[in-house]
Amino acid sequence: MGFSLPYADYVDALRGRENNPASLNALLLPFGVIGAPIHEDEFILIGHLLDALSAEVIQGEVIDASTVIELALDLGMSSVA
Repeated sequence: MGFSLPYADYVDALRGRENNPASLNALLLPFGVIGAPIHEDEFILIGHLLDALSAEVIQGEVIDASTVIELALDLGMSSVA
């Protein structure tokens, strides 16, 4: 299990799920994190997080799970806190 991935691999892992409600479980599953909370946020979609991530990350960069969690908090994801 690795807690970091190339940005493109992370986006590929979530491709097709952009319109699904975000949950910590869904956002961390590409990192191999199992057992994260599955409660879905009522207002944040996976695509919202991917859009925000694309504004902060340069193509080819490696991201880690903590970056995703921090960004979810910044977006106001209620199921993270």
